Amino acid sequence: MLKALGYQLYACGRDRPPEQIEVDGCSYNLSKVIKHDFFAATSLYEANGQSGTKKQPHPAKVILKLHRQQHFLGLPLLWLGELI
Repeated sequence: MLKALGYQLYACGRDRPPEQIEVDGCSYNLSKVIKHDFFAATSLYEANGQSGTKKQPHPAKVILKLHRQQHFLGLPLLWLGELI
């Protein structure tokens, strides 16, 4: 049964977390998917190049948590991901 459900058991479905994100003008590349389960996907990103200025440096690493976006058995569960 679990094999038949396949991608529906993951928060992002068939998709993975984005390969690159931008936070406050700083670009980050996906370093590691920490967790990707039914409720959420949590990933570690590392800065791409320089991290801001001396007065306002950007962090070298950031964590991105994406709540559930995939329907399950045809039922929308976006609210469930936002709740947790």
